Amino acid sequence: MPAGSQGDLSVSQRAPLFMDLDGAAGATLLRRDSSAGRQPVTVAFVNNMPDAAFRETEAQFLGLLGEASSVAPILITRYWMPGVPRGRAVASLIEASYESAGSLLGRSVDAVIITGTDPLAPNLQSEAFWPLLSELVNWAKRSTTSALLSCLAAHAAIYLLDEVERTSLPQKFSGVMVNKVDHRHPLSRDLDSEVPIPHSRRNGVELSQLEAKGYQRLLTSQRDWTAVTKFSGDCLFLLLQGHPEYQRNTLLREYRRDLRLFQSGRQSTRPSTPTGYLTPIGLSMLHEVSRSSAGGSGGSTPTPGFPLTELASEVMVSWSHSAATLYRNWMEWVVNRSSSSGTPTGVANFPATVG
Repeated sequence: MPAGSQGDLSVSQRAPLFMDLDGAAGATLLRRDSSAGRQPVTVAFVNNMPDAAFRETEAQFLGLLGEASSVAPILITRYWMPGVPRGRAVASLIEASYESAGSLLGRSVDAVIITGTDPLAPNLQSEAFWPLLSELVNWAKRSTTSALLSCLAAHAAIYLLDEVERTSLPQKFSGVMVNKVDHRHPLSRDLDSEVPIPHSRRNGVELSQLEAKGYQRLLTSQRDWTAVTKFSGDCLFLLLQGHPEYQRNTLLREYRRDLRLFQSGRQSTRPSTPTGYLTPIGLSMLHEVSRSSAGGSGGSTPTPGFPLTELASEVMVSWSHSAATLYRNWMEWVVNRSSSSGTPTGVANFPATVG
């Protein structure tokens, strides 16, 4: 999960217009010149991330939606879920700009995005947010055109749709996975034949199990997967086990966080080096940082001076263009699907200030 960053989100020099709407708490209109005059698409953004990554996760997803606003203006509304401990700063942000995700259950929107979160329980069904997340997945089937679910939320949807359980990995998978693109898929337009996407997870679902249940490949390796889709009800579920929204240094920030947890004794194992991510020089630098750190039982001092800036210059792959292309394809599909049934489903639920 993201440890928080600000980095290279946009692949365009022309930034979208981000306009907070008066009279609509937490509502933001994303628009480019090319989409001016078109009917806005309504997207509900459900942020379930812990405090350390709450703001950054919002920025990452809204950055990609900003790229996709070349297709149509996008009206974003923000929602939070109970069950994740909150400090004062994020609680104040939630009070000012977010609604409870439970309020979505009586609405219709064109699309919904549900982020993952750090797992706190041994299984998904024991998480405090599980009852509401279950309701949201069932709601999406009948009240949205498409639902994009990330990481833990994707695993939850797979269980709720088809009772396929995630399994624990032997160690955390951190790194960049090169995916084959299935160009038969309607969301594959303009993607290269191979696409690198970051991963950061401790659990997974076997690709063979998903194919047996009728899921369609979008971004996959030989045995693993980043993105698959499946229709349930009238909703296209886009399930992402990887993180196209990540910024250039997000995996480095996560590694730094996990290394400090190891140094303080709050994590029993030294974090694994992210794979397929750094140049040989960057790997050598990171190994030196790791070797100079010592695990402890709470008494060791974290190694000072983690060279984040220097390491970020040694990231050898970029996924920002592919991520932006994927989100534009998704938004174009949502627009076309919503338009075929008339006025986009969610506009009537929000203030007339959208214009």
